Amino acid sequence: MVEEGLAHFVKLRSSFVRLDSFTYSIIVPCCDMVLGQQVHADVVEIYSVSDVFLGTNFIGVYAGVGEMGAAMKVFDEMPKRDLVAWNALISCYSKAGMGERSMRIVFKVWLFASSLALFKELPEQDVVAWTTIITRFSESGNMECASWLFYETRFENIQQNSFTFASLLSACAHLNAFQSGKQLHGLVLKYGLETDVVMGSVMLDMFSKYGQMEDAITFFRMIPEKDTISCNGIIGGYAQNGEATKALKLFDEMVHLESPTVSPNDFTLIGVLSACSHNGLLKEAYGYFNDMIHK
Repeated sequence: MVEEGLAHFVKLRSSFVRLDSFTYSIIVPCCDMVLGQQVHADVVEIYSVSDVFLGTNFIGVYAGVGEMGAAMKVFDEMPKRDLVAWNALISCYSKAGMGERSMRIVFKVWLFASSLALFKELPEQDVVAWTTIITRFSESGNMECASWLFYETRFENIQQNSFTFASLLSACAHLNAFQSGKQLHGLVLKYGLETDVVMGSVMLDMFSKYGQMEDAITFFRMIPEKDTISCNGIIGGYAQNGEATKALKLFDEMVHLESPTVSPNDFTLIGVLSACSHNGLLKEAYGYFNDMIHK
């Protein structure tokens, strides 16, 4: 019966008949890994990831064949997660012999739910309040809760600002969460925040830490009025990635640039000395150090 049902589904799919979410919800639990991935692609294209029931079913499909990474990815992409979805994920980790992981999720659920409940009692939940709680989670290294809260703002029709994005992007840069950072980067472009000085500096930091200097330079060029922080970010990025020549060239440009917003400081010197150190330019480092301390 299951095979016959799946055969009918494949025929319907081939005939380009648009299926509703109820039909998909029946099909998904019967799928193997290969068909499950194909159906998942169809659902994402038609329904995005807004259907919680379908998302929960896909968690079960992937977890059932040991693909816990894919199951977690489905869960992360679900904009709304009900108790059934949480229970499904926790159960899947437990069945996969990953009890410690499931307990960590339980704790995060409790922490997130408790914090959100307290937050909801605030008389005014504006973008400043949302940004504050997101920042607290991200600064404590709890990127999952910070991300959940961030996506919650989108469903509460809270207009995120550059500080909201900057908080999360900064955490992504320091917590080895580059893929999350790339997704946020897409939203930054969507909202037209790429020319914001604060946003540009944070993006520079993230891309530099992951060796994506071309992307970092692209953002640097988008900043309409460059300041010392953004210039330091690029110099530091070049230094981290072994591009001393480019770092020193930009420093020389900073020194001769007549701008009230750009002035080399102690952090600039650290970046310059780091660039020299990574490339064995000890004589040059001594020269730059002398020039800076005698100014």
